Amino acid sequence: MLDLDNSTTQPCEDVLGHGSLVSGLALYEGRVQSSRPVCSVISAKIFNTPTFSGNYIARIRRAVQQFKDRCRVFNLSFGSDGPDPTSTRALDQLSLENRVLFVAAAGNIMPQTIDSEISSGKSYPDYILDHHIYFPGDCYNALTVGSYSEKASNLAPRDCPSPFTRSQHPYSFKVCPEVLASGGNLSRVMVGGKIVSRVNGCGVVSTSHIDNQLEESVGTSLASPVIASVIAQLVQKFPNHSPCFYKALLINSSSQFPDVNRFPCTMQGFGIPDKAAALNSEYWRASLCAEAAFDLRDTKKYHRYKIFFPDSADRIRVSVCFDVERPTSRLDLPYYLKFRVHKPATQRKTRVRPGVLVPKHESNIVVFEFPVFRGGKGTWVLDVQPHLRETVLLTSKTPELRYAIVMTIISGRRAQIYPQIWSAMQKISPPERVAPIPVPVAVAPMIQT
Repeated sequence: MLDLDNSTTQPCEDVLGHGSLVSGLALYEGRVQSSRPVCSVISAKIFNTPTFSGNYIARIRRAVQQFKDRCRVFNLSFGSDGPDPTSTRALDQLSLENRVLFVAAAGNIMPQTIDSEISSGKSYPDYILDHHIYFPGDCYNALTVGSYSEKASNLAPRDCPSPFTRSQHPYSFKVCPEVLASGGNLSRVMVGGKIVSRVNGCGVVSTSHIDNQLEESVGTSLASPVIASVIAQLVQKFPNHSPCFYKALLINSSSQFPDVNRFPCTMQGFGIPDKAAALNSEYWRASLCAEAAFDLRDTKKYHRYKIFFPDSADRIRVSVCFDVERPTSRLDLPYYLKFRVHKPATQRKTRVRPGVLVPKHESNIVVFEFPVFRGGKGTWVLDVQPHLRETVLLTSKTPELRYAIVMTIISGRRAQIYPQIWSAMQKISPPERVAPIPVPVAVAPMIQT
């Protein structure tokens, strides 16, 4: 572990043990006891105490400058208890300037706070909505990770958001957390005549700062390195792309818990990612992707993507993510994207309305799905156009909206649609062609017109 807190690059001792836990989960993608390392990890300490204050950005910037040539993914396993607009804006800018992706923990509700909430009459998971995500998880260009429980407890069931994971601020334009990973659970036990929250065998096991030992703990700090590990594997397979490209791939593969009334988007984001689906197409599920940018001085321009939709398919899933540059002191979105999906050369140019739309407000990440019941075979078109808020003043000489899009064509019956899509896409001439990913080698590019 390198000690950047004392302005040195010399190895140091992990006295607290937090960095060892986080590093092990990143190295083994969360499966410390049953898998082999899946990526390389550089562990850098930027603070030497459990709680800290001061110039976060200066220390993070130093780490980025030192390691960005060797690392595109930076895990930030810490959180803050209140808004810090200056740091939030600075971290977004740092990501844009260096084309690195920050994977940020959503932050934890402390056990004593959970006990107090339940004692006052609030129940799981309702109280989670009262505890919000702040820096660094509120940054648009970071990927924010909340926690879900793989083991049940007497406080929260398995396969549900962890009782300590934080939620999206009600006035935020960003979905956060965007995804969930396993960060453990808490049980309520009687200690000294009082009910308190304890790990009690339902946490996450990782490497310890004590040599040759493992340790159990809980927290969103342990969930975010698992996602950082998956992103690192995406970067290795698809090098030289923007951070929004990797976010779009990961989020397109994610699935929410079905009970969205109990666990809304503000609590679980887009759900739990499926690494295999992010990395690969399958014969019954073909993914296509693109990365492009708009010059915001001309918002009348649009990009058009063409895809072939075979008869055996019945659903399309589209995920779009764009990087955000805040040209003013405001923290809301300065611009967003409009979408139109339709089938040309039909009467009134048949359009399909999304059956699923997450979130239902403007955001820099949007996922929508729509079914195609009949008459779907043929070429479909997705139009993308930027929309600039009238109150935003552009300060860049060449303001750019950089975005990535992933489209997945799905056969619910698991029919082999991939060969048809591959063959048909070769007949569409560039620059309108969108090529599917070789099976099972992953997503192929779509070319925008």
